[in-house]
Amino acid sequence: MQDDQLRSVVRRNSISVKRSSWENLQIIVGVLISICTIYVSLKTYSLSEATRKNSEKLSEIESALNTSKFDFERYRDIYDRAEKYLSSDHQNERQGRALVALIGILPSSHDRDELLSIFVREAQVVSVAASAADVNDQTAGQWTLSQKSFSGSFALIKDPLRDSFLTADDLIFTDSSGVKWPLPRGTVIDGTAIPRSLWSTVGSPINGKIAPATALYQYQVSKRTSPVKNVNKMYYEALIASQVPEQQATTLLAAVDLLGPRWNVLTK
Repeated sequence: MQDDQLRSVVRRNSISVKRSSWENLQIIVGVLISICTIYVSLKTYSLSEATRKNSEKLSEIESALNTSKFDFERYRDIYDRAEKYLSSDHQNERQGRALVALIGILPSSHDRDELLSIFVREAQVVSVAASAADVNDQTAGQWTLSQKSFSGSFALIKDPLRDSFLTADDLIFTDSSGVKWPLPRGTVIDGTAIPRSLWSTVGSPINGKIAPATALYQYQVSKRTSPVKNVNKMYYEALIASQVPEQQATTLLAAVDLLGPRWNVLTK
């Protein structure tokens, strides 16, 4: 009887141990499955993100290639138009100014500045060259005349008879010594007072800030009623009074000192 009871207790304990081991195994398997599920999910997300980023990169590359192709075609078209215009013996002013405006919106500053500089040097029409210089000049802008130094007003109108401009009003500049320098109404201004090679650097003598002083300088050079050094000094002061930056005014003064006309005898 005792043996039967002992065997019954052992059997129950054995069954309990087996159940406990099976439950532990189930827990371990469940944990492993959960870990694998999380790993697979993370791997799937990582692959999905990589695929998305690669797709975005490919889209960017495709867009860049399309833009490059468009830019190349646009550059080529503008270059072809510019070459055709500049090689023509009869350059149209309106067409030239439109081309300058088109060149001005090119995204590449190097190509844009190079083309504009070519127009400044080679355009036959003064207003076209002046427009190219103004686009290329970072300091270009409307002149502002000092009321202390200038009396009258300044404006240029297109000369209907030639490729030049006429002063629309009388203007008088008074220098630091009190000398008055006149610029009469109707004076012909063609921009030749400043070499074309400098227009891209200092601005055009037709539209930019240097226009009033340069027109005044050109008129005094044509009359030659004062010594060269006095006219050049007046030019520098007139530039400063027109709110031209000092560095730009100094460059222009050096240019007329070096390349400007010379005369010894005053004409009456």
